[in-house]
Amino acid sequence: MQRNDWQSVRHGLAGGGAVDWAMSPFLRAGNSLVVTGFWRSGTTFLLEQLTQLWRAKPVFEPFQPELAAYRAVLDKIVPANMDRRDTDLYLMPYALDEALAQYVSRALCYRIVDVRVQRSRSNLSAHGRRPRAVPQIAMQHGLAARPRVVAKFVRGALLVPALRERFGLSVYHIRRRPHGVLASYKSARWNDFQAERIGLRRLLLDIDDGRAAFFEPMAALIDELDKGDANQRLIAYWAFTEKFVDAHAEHYTMIPYEALATGAFDLAERLAHDGVDIRGARPTGFNSSTTSAHRAHLSARERIESWRDSLSTTEISQVDDIVARVGVGLP
Repeated sequence: MQRNDWQSVRHGLAGGGAVDWAMSPFLRAGNSLVVTGFWRSGTTFLLEQLTQLWRAKPVFEPFQPELAAYRAVLDKIVPANMDRRDTDLYLMPYALDEALAQYVSRALCYRIVDVRVQRSRSNLSAHGRRPRAVPQIAMQHGLAARPRVVAKFVRGALLVPALRERFGLSVYHIRRRPHGVLASYKSARWNDFQAERIGLRRLLLDIDDGRAAFFEPMAALIDELDKGDANQRLIAYWAFTEKFVDAHAEHYTMIPYEALATGAFDLAERLAHDGVDIRGARPTGFNSSTTSAHRAHLSARERIESWRDSLSTTEISQVDDIVARVGVGLP
């Protein structure tokens, strides 16, 4: 294990990880809720809303390539001749082999002690979710003691049918208009997300785990769009992966980001309809722990419509063209 991995584990233990580990044998993976959705689509917002409504503890993105245990899983997924630097960050696992299934089970039972998967838990105080008189470390340990888990897998959308078959859990998929996704990437510092590393053929066709059976009929379009710039490949990746979600819609509860943000989608009502016990729940506000600081003051309506001013007419036209060609329904 690398030095930064040990440091992350130590901080994780200090933030309630020992409580997580002690409780994990009593949790069942199939009882957890899962959040999926593309990068910059509001997955953290949804994760933290579900955490509060269901009085659960959040697992923040167990498919981070920085996590040692997940890197070991990737070693078996990514072909040896494929550049890992250009693959790992945006790879969405597709087939649930036994090694990946065991890793996911550990995540869903919060048996991964690492400060990186505790990110939402340690930051829930950032937007007024922690009473002023309660120290952050006390809040973290209190959250660790909760017997329910909500896990966010931003790289998990293609794996959902296999997860549902294996664990029988509920999946909430948030979809944001791709114009907003692109604008959010640019606003949150594009370089931090290294989107130039997205290779459509590499990520959708060249990994031999069964994914090509779905994406091969679109191979010509995939190859054509793979020649575009980083903007175009990002939106194309959004479109192709969301098309997979549409084709397997029975496995997902679809939540439109724009409707959730403005209150038009009542998440508490949906959870109650699904049989999730949310008695005593309280609203948490719009901002999440990953909201950009310079946008935190904006209203929900201003936030979801800001792409109209921040994207050029050329960029908007490119997004519209790609989405139409791939054939994905917009929220």
